Amino acid sequence: MARYGTPQTPSTLRIWRNNNQLSKIPQGKMLRLQLERSASVHWSVDGWQSATDTPTLETGFGLHVVDLDTSTLEAGCAVVFTFLWLDDARWDDAKYTVQVMGK
Repeated sequence: MARYGTPQTPSTLRIWRNNNQLSKIPQGKMLRLQLERSASVHWSVDGWQSATDTPTLETGFGLHVVDLDTSTLEAGCAVVFTFLWLDDARWDDAKYTVQVMGK
């Protein structure tokens, strides 16, 4: 219970940052990528058999975010992604993986 007896609502998000690179998220959660500059996120949930490119949105607080809809993925699935940094049109050197875990 939260302060004053009001029940808390659990967050539907899990936030990945460069300084907090999640490797796992619970099944049913949305994966939010929070970056310090604008990017296009190149991502896949089927081992790169298909991929989606999703641009980040500026929050107005010097951060750029994108929500990857992972909420319907089954446990054992993995989200893989990398970034195209838009300010210098350069691909990130790394590929990142976040595993979906059972509830």
